[in-house]
Amino acid sequence: MHATQTRKRTARSLRNEQLGIRPRRSEHTVLLRRAEFDQVMESEGYKTNLEVAHFLDLGEGTVSRLRSGESKPGTGVIAAIVKKLPKLPLRRVFDFGDDDMPAAA
Repeated sequence: MHATQTRKRTARSLRNEQLGIRPRRSEHTVLLRRAEFDQVMESEGYKTNLEVAHFLDLGEGTVSRLRSGESKPGTGVIAAIVKKLPKLPLRRVFDFGDDDMPAAA
């Protein structure tokens, strides 16, 4: 977890921590290349979170969390981008953890 983010600690997470049980980490994490994503959206004419959300048929909060780095893209976000921008190479806006290009900060 990023140092500036806080995690809501549930009773289960506290118990697991006491027992030494670590949360499972997915081997397949997809990250949004935020600067590149913003460039693509602006080139399509969408600048604000609301404009991007309407274009991609996503919630404004979802777009806000993605663009701020608060959340990672899930299958719904990836599907929305593929649907609306079918010619966009996915590796331009996503880091699949297996290529040499670092994720945008």
